[in-house]
Amino acid sequence: MILADGVRLDGRKIHEIRPITVETEYAIRPHVSAPFTRVTQSLTTVTLEQKSAQFIDGLRPT
Repeated sequence: MILADGVRLDGRKIHEIRPITVETEYAIRPHVSAPFTRVTQSLTTVTLEQKSAQFIDGLRPT
């Protein structure tokens, strides 16, 4: 069906990918956080300091 018609079961063409969404600044603690969504979701985070520095940052008012 896919090869004959050139359309996948969800209506996409053979070379068409699913939409991808990305949100930035998703979480407060890490320096970088972004959930990526395609069919499933993945939350990616990066922190560039030592754990004690994160704790001190959490004590400061925003």
